[in-house]
Amino acid sequence: MIIFFIVKFFIYKQKTIIVLFPGVLELFLLKILNIKRSKKIGYDFFTSFYLTLVEDRKKFSGNSIASRILIFIDRLIFKMSDFQFVESQEMLNYLKKNLDINTQHTYVLPTPRPIYKQEDYSPDNNYCQLLFWGNFAEMHGIEYILDCAKHLSSEKYIFDLIGDGPLMNNIKKRVKNEQIDNVRLLGYLPFYDPKSTNDVVANILRADICLGTFSNSIKNNLIIPHKIIEAMSFSKPIITADSIFIKNNLSEIVRGVPPEDGKKLADDIEELFNDKNLMNELSQKGNKFFHDNFSEMSFKKKLTGLVI
Repeated sequence: MIIFFIVKFFIYKQKTIIVLFPGVLELFLLKILNIKRSKKIGYDFFTSFYLTLVEDRKKFSGNSIASRILIFIDRLIFKMSDFQFVESQEMLNYLKKNLDINTQHTYVLPTPRPIYKQEDYSPDNNYCQLLFWGNFAEMHGIEYILDCAKHLSSEKYIFDLIGDGPLMNNIKKRVKNEQIDNVRLLGYLPFYDPKSTNDVVANILRADICLGTFSNSIKNNLIIPHKIIEAMSFSKPIITADSIFIKNNLSEIVRGVPPEDGKKLADDIEELFNDKNLMNELSQKGNKFFHDNFSEMSFKKKLTGLVI
């Protein structure tokens, strides 16, 4: 694999090479091979190792040796690459302020999402179908979705949760022990399978409202979850935690609610579902924002402008 990587470096005539996250080993090899600096090396800094493992997942304490190593790796990535991409201005600010990283050649360029086939869907006005998909991890705040579901009528509001992860067993126990009848755990599903009618895309098309993330974690405040981008691509109204990123960029495009508050989430879902004009307005604004900022076409235009 490494030999193939080295051969490609010398055969390919492109003057710019972009390494995708995590890609630390590839970046290190490129730095060695590019000793004459004949090529520009870019790095897609999807997220910080320190932020993810120390501040978000709490795998190590902030004063541990492991945390210092992670900060060293984050800083080393910036030193080994000629330019970097981050998901948001909020992430860039975090890197400068908290990790003391030189971001002089760092650009905000969100990861694009493909556009899938759109199908017409006529919602059943007798009930509201809400959808969450993703990893069952603390950052996503799924426990607050369960709190929310308990406050709403099990006949009028149905919550479909797609995914798996470290909190799956706890979620299953809560649904069973607390008899949360309007929550359906659908397990893992492929995002898109053209031969299936039960992939994530099919469920998005059937949903009335899509759910984002609801924790107040540091990472959740700095990025836009991909599920929100995906929901916008399907012109779906979205309700999510009113994070720093949401307040700064999407306050008039998604419905923001206080994080970690199931009762307020329930109230806002009820209010949004009963206001069809607002649902349509958010759907249209979200889809436009997607095409302007997260489509593959907009990504290519921005990327070309940055690397040429």
